[in-house]
Parts: sequence; C-alpha cells; structure tokens
Amino acid sequence: MQITILYLQENIRQQALANIFGTSQPTISRAINNVLNILDMVLPPPPRPKDLRPWRLYVLDGTLVPCWWWKETRSLYSGKHHKAGYNLQILADQAGEIFYISPPLPGSTHDITAIRHTGLFNHMPSWHCTVDKRYIGLGCNTPFKRRPGKPLLD
Repeated sequence: MQITILYLQENIRQQALANIFGTSQPTISRAINNVLNILDMVLPPPPRPKDLRPWRLYVLDGTLVPCWWWKETRSLYSGKHHKAGYNLQILADQAGEIFYISPPLPGSTHDITAIRHTGLFNHMPSWHCTVDKRYIGLGCNTPFKRRPGKPLLD
C-alpha cells in the first residue's frame, strides 16, 4: 500500500521505488497493480453525469493533474500552468462534497472545451453551476467581468 501511495501521490518512478525498497522494478509494478486491482473492487464506481441531482446547486472548476511529459506528446503541456498534465473538471456542491470528476483530457485542453466534452449540461441546467471566468458563455453563474478601461463595480 505504501508503495502505491508513493507512486500515485508523489509521482515517484517505479525504478526509484525499487531502489528505495531494495527490490526490482517488476516487483514494484506487480505490487502497485495488485493494490489498484483491489481498490477497483472495493471502491464504488465514480459518479457519472446522469447520477447528478439536477435540483442541487454546484460549484464547477478545472484542475491540472501533473504527469511526466514526453516531448512527443505536446498536447499534455498546459501553457497556463507551464507544466504537463491532464485536465480534470470537478463538480462539487457548496458544502464541498464532490459529485463528479470528468475523465482526463490533455492539459492543453481549455476548461470550456473540457466541460463541453463531458456532456454534463445534458443532465442538469447550466445555471445550477457557479464557475470562474474561464467558463463565460456556458450560461453558468460567473463573476462580473470588468469592462476594459472602466472602474471595478461596487
């Protein structure tokens, strides 16, 4: 379990874990896969958009999950964060309970494109979501945007 947590949370390579624990990389790989298979059986399946409660009010935001970057896979690079990773869209209620995590998309994917790709708003009204300025144009509750050259609103 400790090896799997180090591998997933700290993004330590399997060869480095093998050196730390005094074993081989194939043994580390088998250990990680065994724990992940057990977790797949024990944990409930992730929520899907059709499982949402459409009458609830939600908060939606995107995040970048960092990963190793291979130069051949330029789509993983996020110019906003200046690192490689995968774009995830996370939907939570206003108390912080997570209701939905989208499938990963390349880090270069803009948040609006990522949320449109999920089909989330086919299962709930978009105005039930509070979002940041990156989602303007979807019909969600967004903050006011100051007009160029104008003072901030009260």
